[in-house]
Amino acid sequence: MSKIDTLEAVAGINAKENSMARRSRKKSKKQRIEESEARLKKRAKKLFENESGVIMRNNASQEKMSEVILKFIEPYRRYAGSTNAVNSLVALALVAWNTTLLPPEKRQESLEESILIMPEEMRDMCRDLLPEMMKRKQRYFSQYDRMVLDFEVADMGDGFHLSVVSTLDGE
Repeated sequence: MSKIDTLEAVAGINAKENSMARRSRKKSKKQRIEESEARLKKRAKKLFENESGVIMRNNASQEKMSEVILKFIEPYRRYAGSTNAVNSLVALALVAWNTTLLPPEKRQESLEESILIMPEEMRDMCRDLLPEMMKRKQRYFSQYDRMVLDFEVADMGDGFHLSVVSTLDGE
């Protein structure tokens, strides 16, 4: 199975666009981004409602993690022909990203657990792709120690917008 086929399979899509994607094109880009970020913020609040010390804000003093992740996935984006495939690509990339932030002795076990959750027909490809992505993270993005906790990819009609929730530096 090629990387393109795999990303499309993970996305669980067919060649036809769904009606939600068609409707979303009628909205302005700013409106789509705001709605996407609102959904992400709502999910994050629900996910962390019982956590003390969780702060949800944009930190202007730090580089936006969404921009960092977009740079991280750049070599793989040509394999993602749809917003759903981009969503799958980001999900795989974040498995690799977050795994590299674990202590070295826990990485392999975490990686195998993540692979076992994936559809069986994708596991071999993921066993090849995830270590490749982890090497990329360590080589070109080692200065970032922020774990990405959640994300949302929004269809912009002519592309997509990525929003992420991450820890702060050093947390």
